[in-house]
Amino acid sequence: MSFRDAFQPYIDNPGKYKDLVIFHDENVIIIKDMYPKAIRHLLVIPRNTLVSKKHPLDAFNTNYPEFTGEELYESISRYVEKAKDIIIKDLQEKFQVNAQSLTEFRNTFINAGVHSIPSLNNLHVHVITQDFHSPKLKNKKHYNSFTTKFFVPFDELNPIYNEKYYKL
Repeated sequence: MSFRDAFQPYIDNPGKYKDLVIFHDENVIIIKDMYPKAIRHLLVIPRNTLVSKKHPLDAFNTNYPEFTGEELYESISRYVEKAKDIIIKDLQEKFQVNAQSLTEFRNTFINAGVHSIPSLNNLHVHVITQDFHSPKLKNKKHYNSFTTKFFVPFDELNPIYNEKYYKL
């Protein structure tokens, strides 16, 4: 198996990787990034094979046999919010911070998005805090991959904002 398919074992058998897989159901897995670039860095990975091999900029703008790209976006959007909830819950438990204090933090300090040129085959959405504190943050390209246009915010993947894809 190629490195580009590194997520496939977790997708196929999430129960086997309890140290890495934080959540899973029939639609997605949410895992800790194996090479985190921030203290809290999660990945939302769809399990559907029709979706999982699509380029992230195309995945939400495609109509599938059983659902539309808009329906896929809405579904994955709920899981991105779940990943943000997981990060907030972790902060509440570690620092005894009340939920109200974390609302602004959630909205400004936790970003979600994809790389415009992904290094792995399976579609995955990064949900990452903006502290960029990690031993895995070794050079400028790691930082730039989350702070430049190379990182496409998840909101920009919403097909209702991507008119060029409405040729379907």
